[in-house]
Amino acid sequence: MSYSESGFYHLGFDVGTERVHSALIDEEGALSRVYPSRNHFGNPSSVINDVLNDARENGLEEKLRISFTGSGGEIFADSTNSTFFHDTVTIPSGASYLSPSASYVFHIGAKDPYFFETSSINLNEKLRLYIPDSSTGTKCGGGSGMLITKQCRRFFENEVPFEVDPQAHIELMYQKAYELAIQADKELDVGGRCGVVIQSDMIHLQNSGEQIKNIIRGMFERVARNYKTDVIRVRSLDPEKLGVMTGGVASNEYILRMLRKHLDLPIELSPYHSSVGAIGAALKSRESGSSSIFISSGLDTILKSEKEGISYVEPLSSVLSKINIVDDIDDFEKYKNLSISRSRFSNLLNPQVVMGVDGGSTTTKTVVLSAENLETIASGITSTHGKPLEAAQLLFGQMREVFKDSVDIRAVAYTGSSGSFYHKLFTKPSNNGHASMDLIKDEITCHAYGVKHFRQDVDTIFELGGQDAKFTVFNNGSVKKSKMNLSCMAGTGQTMENMMKMIGLNYDTFEEYALRATRTPVVDDTCGVFTEAAIAKLITLGLPKEEIAAAIAYGFIGGYVNKFVGNESTGNCISAQGGPFNNRACLAALALHTNKQINAFPHRQLFGAYGAALIAHQSLQESLKE
Repeated sequence: MSYSESGFYHLGFDVGTERVHSALIDEEGALSRVYPSRNHFGNPSSVINDVLNDARENGLEEKLRISFTGSGGEIFADSTNSTFFHDTVTIPSGASYLSPSASYVFHIGAKDPYFFETSSINLNEKLRLYIPDSSTGTKCGGGSGMLITKQCRRFFENEVPFEVDPQAHIELMYQKAYELAIQADKELDVGGRCGVVIQSDMIHLQNSGEQIKNIIRGMFERVARNYKTDVIRVRSLDPEKLGVMTGGVASNEYILRMLRKHLDLPIELSPYHSSVGAIGAALKSRESGSSSIFISSGLDTILKSEKEGISYVEPLSSVLSKINIVDDIDDFEKYKNLSISRSRFSNLLNPQVVMGVDGGSTTTKTVVLSAENLETIASGITSTHGKPLEAAQLLFGQMREVFKDSVDIRAVAYTGSSGSFYHKLFTKPSNNGHASMDLIKDEITCHAYGVKHFRQDVDTIFELGGQDAKFTVFNNGSVKKSKMNLSCMAGTGQTMENMMKMIGLNYDTFEEYALRATRTPVVDDTCGVFTEAAIAKLITLGLPKEEIAAAIAYGFIGGYVNKFVGNESTGNCISAQGGPFNNRACLAALALHTNKQINAFPHRQLFGAYGAALIAHQSLQESLKE
C-alpha cells in the first residue's frame, strides 16, 4: 500500500470491551486503510502497538495524528497525549461517512447499543453532520455482543478446532452459531432484557432438551427485540428512510434480518461496520485540526492515576488457613469420565444398585451406590456443553462398559435443571420385572441428603453451580431455611468461567493465578453484569492477570454472599458445595467474604447426585415394606 509523501495522516483507534478497531484517514479526508478488527484478549496495548509498528514500517511515524474513542479509549488518549472523542460522536460520524444516504444508524457493539438519527446542517457554507435524535441502552440491557461471544464459547469452543490464531478460532465459532441459527425449525422465546437472564433461560432451555440451533436462533431474535424495546423504545421511524447497521454484532446476518423485521424498514450493512468508531475518530481528528504529538511511552505507564483509584483487600492466599479441604480416603480408579471402586464392585454380594443423576447447566454428574450398604461403587462427571442428552448418554455408556450386565439398577433419582428431561427420557414402566422406582427430586433436598450422609453435623450449605445458587441452614438436623436464586443472580459459575476465558485461563490455571496475586482488587458485585463490566475495566487498565483472576473470584463470590445470602445467619459447620468450590480460589474468596471456617468435603461437586442416589435408595426401601 502506497502513502502520500506530504500531509498528515489521522489514525483513529476504537478501544472496545472485546476488540480494538483502527483506521487511517489522509489529509484530504480519504480513507487510506482500515486495519482488521482484533480481539485484544485483555491486552489492548498489544494490538495498538502492532498497528503503530505497521505505520512506522510504512514511514508514517512523523506524519501521524492519533485519536481514540470507545469504552477504553479515554485511558489511552490521556496516557499518550492524544485526542479522545466520545463514541456518541465518532459512531455517527463514521457511519455517515461510509453510508451518506442513510438517515438512521443502528449500532450494537460488544457492550453498548446506540441509535442515531442523522442529518446535515449548513455552517459557514459547509455541510456538517447534525444528530437530531439519539438514544442508548440501559447499563443492564447492554452487553449483546459479549452475550453472543460467551454463548458461542459455551456451545462451540470444544467443537471448533483451535487455530494458532485465537482470532480465527473465535471467528469460526461465530460462523458456527450463524450456520446453526439458519437451520432452526422452532421459535423459542429466550430470556428478557438482562443479559444474565437471557443466559439463564438459554441454559434452562438446553437442559429441558431444546435443540441448540433453536436456542441460538432465539438468542439472536432476543438481541434484535431488546434493541427495539431498550434503545428505539417508542420512537416512530419513517419506513421510507434508509437505516444502516454498525458495530461488531452487524456481522451477524441473522440479527440484521431480525432487526429489519422488528423495525419494519430497510436497513443496509455498513461497509467496515465494525470500524465506524475508529473511522469517525480519525475524521474528527482531521476536522478539529488536531496537532497533538503522540507520546508512545504513555502506553507503558497507562492510567497510573486510574489504577491508584482501585480499592484492594488482602490476597486470597492469606485466608487459605480458613479452608478445611477434606481429602478423599476412598481408593477409586479412573476410567474415562468415571471413578470406579474395583474392590467394592468385585465384592458385591448383591448386584442391586441405586443411581443418582444430577443434570447441571455446565456439568452432568452420576453416582452409583450399593443398594445393600450404600457404599459408593462409581461416580462420573462430564461437561454438558449445551447437550444434556449426549452428556448423560456418555456417562451411561461408560457405566455399561465397566459393569456390562452385572448390576441391577433398582432405582434412579434425577435432579438438577435437566432432571425432569432425563426422567421423561429414561424412565421405563418396569425394570427387570420390578415396578419403576425412578423419581425426580429438587436440588436443595439432594444436596442436603448428600452432605448430611457424609457429615451429620453440617448446619450450613453454601452451594454454587454453573447456573443456580442455593443456601441452606439446618437446625437440629432439619432444614431451618433454604433458598434458591432468582434469575438475575443465576449463572454465577458459568459467568465466572466466561470471564476466565476472556483472559485465557481455565479453572485449573485460574486457581494458580488467583492465589499468586499479592492483593485482590475490589469490583462491583451487586449484579453479574456490573461485575463483568468492572472486570473488563481492569483488563483495559492492564492489571496483572493474577490480580484480574483474584478479582473474578472475589467479585462473583461476593455477589453470591452479599446479595444472595445477605444477612442470613450461618452455623458452625459450613459446607461449600458445587463445581466452583472445587477451586481453592473460590473457597478462599468465600472465606474472605464470610470470615468463616469453610469445609470442602470430598465429592462436593457430586453431592447433588449423591443425595439423589440416597433418595432413590430410600424410595426403594419404602416400596419393599409395602
